[in-house]
Amino acid sequence: MKTKYICSLIVLFSFIFSFSTTINASSLLYFQTEREAKAFLVKYPDAKQSNNVVKTNLSKSEIQMLKKQGTILFYESEKKKEVSAETPSLVDEQWGLKLIHVPSNLRKNNNLLLDKEIQDVNEGTSIKYTGQTFKTANKETKLKIAWENQKLSRLSITLDHVEKDWSVKVYNDGSLISEQKAGLKRADVLLPKKITYGNMVVVLSSFAGWNKTPSIENITAVNNARIAVIDSGINQHEDFCDNILTSQGRNYISPYVWPSDNLGHGTHIVGIIGACAYNNKGIDGAILNGAVDIIPFKVLDDFGNGSDFEISQAIEDAIKKDVDVINLSLAGSGETTILRESIQNALSHDIAVVAAAGNQNKDISTIFPASYPGVIAVTGITKTGAPIENSNKGWEIDISAPGENIYSTYGLNEYKSYSGTSVATPFVSSAAALIRTVNPDLDWLLVRDKLLSSAENFSTTYGLLNVEKAINMPTSSEKAEFLNIKNGQSLTESKSIAIAFTSNLINKKLLITKNGDIIKQQNITSQLLDITLPFLDDGLPNSVGLFVVDEEGTILTKNKRTLTSREKKMIPQDLDGAVWAKKEIQTGLEQGWIRGYDNGFFKPNDSLTRRHGVMMISRFLSLEPKSIDTPFNDVVLEQSGGLAVLSAYQHGVVRGYGHEFKPENTLTRAQMALILDRSLSLSEKSTFTFEDVPSSSFCFDAVSRLTEAGIITKQDKFRPYEPITRAQFSAMLYRVSKL
Repeated sequence: MKTKYICSLIVLFSFIFSFSTTINASSLLYFQTEREAKAFLVKYPDAKQSNNVVKTNLSKSEIQMLKKQGTILFYESEKKKEVSAETPSLVDEQWGLKLIHVPSNLRKNNNLLLDKEIQDVNEGTSIKYTGQTFKTANKETKLKIAWENQKLSRLSITLDHVEKDWSVKVYNDGSLISEQKAGLKRADVLLPKKITYGNMVVVLSSFAGWNKTPSIENITAVNNARIAVIDSGINQHEDFCDNILTSQGRNYISPYVWPSDNLGHGTHIVGIIGACAYNNKGIDGAILNGAVDIIPFKVLDDFGNGSDFEISQAIEDAIKKDVDVINLSLAGSGETTILRESIQNALSHDIAVVAAAGNQNKDISTIFPASYPGVIAVTGITKTGAPIENSNKGWEIDISAPGENIYSTYGLNEYKSYSGTSVATPFVSSAAALIRTVNPDLDWLLVRDKLLSSAENFSTTYGLLNVEKAINMPTSSEKAEFLNIKNGQSLTESKSIAIAFTSNLINKKLLITKNGDIIKQQNITSQLLDITLPFLDDGLPNSVGLFVVDEEGTILTKNKRTLTSREKKMIPQDLDGAVWAKKEIQTGLEQGWIRGYDNGFFKPNDSLTRRHGVMMISRFLSLEPKSIDTPFNDVVLEQSGGLAVLSAYQHGVVRGYGHEFKPENTLTRAQMALILDRSLSLSEKSTFTFEDVPSSSFCFDAVSRLTEAGIITKQDKFRPYEPITRAQFSAMLYRVSKL
């Protein structure tokens, strides 16, 4: 185990980042266009502007006057966020990396320029680059590099000294593709990741006027994933590798200085992700030596406080820098339009967003940005698997990671231990970035799916991150996912349901089902859709499902959630009319196989129609259609039971009458026997026979097998042509469930 030093004393910190510092309340003004927002700053230069939103300290009466004049669309109060960590003690171990199975054999952060020819265009000379220092010219310096269809994400140049701002421009096959102005010794130029590079020319600005012409100490080219760490900034540290892109960072608290970290929280988060591995110093980051770059954005002040405006600015800048993952180890109550839209914009640009659940010891549904649909909300666990103290709870939490006494970088070449959901979050962000290094073309939704589907049950907490399993887990190329409802969740009122789709499903058809019936259809127009559905809590299980189909009716992907109730299960008023099957009916209702009527009755002695019987067996067997193409002229898929009939037919449970199913005809006891027999694939026949079911009867074999299995009780007569009642079919399903 690698440690910086061994400390025999446990240092306790009474200081907790609870952030009592008061910040003056601001307002966010929303304009129709970005141009109108900029025009507003001419009169109010102290305000801040981001896209069509302005942050200002105008009085409420002044803002209301602007609203009356039609100057602004609407306004809302600014909301604050804070870090979600506390500093209990120093430790000398990294227990978290072991627990989440970080693999050590991933593609490393290698310099792809090593052993390549670099030509100085002006001087007409070339070198085989092995990491050596070489001189620049006093005038503009042009370096030519010949690639063979190489994909790249970054080019970094480090000078031996810096006297003033300088710049780097990168051309590919004659076209300018990226440039970077730097005030530090090192310039990190982000390159478009989706193209391949051939003849590259790198142009360094003229160094005329410098007291000494600089030399290039290092030049690096990589093809890495990118993480944006939106936090309290970063400090230079002995345990950081060259994949910390400080020159690409930004300070939103003090815009004209580098994003230095007086709090230490951001430096700690960056260390958890990317501290150099195997360098005989400090700690190992969760990416080990994986091919991941880290860009720090400073939105939190020296007390750990920040606002939605600055956080949203950082998210928008991270989008422009084409990051793969955004890490938000911050949380707070209250939401704003600007933050919600920035999160949605990041998702629409294929960025996985990971956020801390927060340590307020409350329901996470009021905590943002973690509870926004699509955000991967992370909670923390202790070494024993218990939730960390004061962590938030709720259905919006997606995954857990180590969050107790997490040892990492801090200050200037210091190390410290934090606990909280803040420090659990970068473990998940690291895993998301590593998935992208192996599968760079995966949608954010598929990255999220791999993380959540591979999470391991651990004690009583949310699923625990397993990095190796997540990376290696296979995934489909097409997926649709409910983002803000989960199995077992209770919905007692109408709710806006967020659904996400992989990009290849846009323009396909979406079907939404409730309890097996299609209740909504629409075309998919974007990767994120909100659909409002009524969920009246009747005390019984409810299911909501989705199907995405193409023009031919082929099902491309599907998903389903089973929702429960916290209320006592409803007991129909008329079950005393079927006392003999009361237990069986109640069980079926509780399990969701059967349902009563909206008026609170079950009508146990009523006969079943073929449609209702198939609906019951489809729910019992969890049958789903293989395609949306009914063979029956008299079955409308949009009507109640239509999808159930199609599913049962495609699974060989029912057959129909040619091109008709006759859904409203009465279901006979013989037909019921055939349906159950096909569903169960029984083999043993009974020696017992019924007086009215001769061996020549079409239902003889089915009745015999069901009798042997105990599903049909032994009596003198079976009465095959009589209608089966709702109570009788419920009893038979109950007996099947006991097999």
